[in-house]
Amino acid sequence: HIPAAARCYQQALRDLGDAGRISFRGVANELRASVWEVLEQLAPDDAVMSADGFKLEPGRSMPTQKQKARFILRSRLGETARKPPEATLELMEEHVATLTRGVYDRSSASSHIEAERGEVQQIKMYVDTLLAELLEIHQR
Repeated sequence: HIPAAARCYQQALRDLGDAGRISFRGVANELRASVWEVLEQLAPDDAVMSADGFKLEPGRSMPTQKQKARFILRSRLGETARKPPEATLELMEEHVATLTRGVYDRSSASSHIEAERGEVQQIKMYVDTLLAELLEIHQR
């Protein structure tokens, strides 16, 4: 239902399966972009900002990704049920940032390819969990 998200996710799967791949930062960014596309489609800024009780986070002029996810989940889940997907979004973002920083810090990328692949596979698991919740895939 969200072609841009599907393309990002599909590209990430292809790249992750490429045995000759020497960098995984782009794969991580494709996975993150698939989530962003879903959030943008299902939680447009104006809709999120007009929701009852919405407040911008300090220093922000637009809703955060977490606020967008919360907006989507609030429409169908109670407060307790929303906490795991919100925490998953935070974990995914943390892992992508860590991977990106790590690429810059490493002097020999070739010795860290499998570590990067493992990190991106972890990010993919978080993305799968989050997308299943946001898109209600588990209920289909």
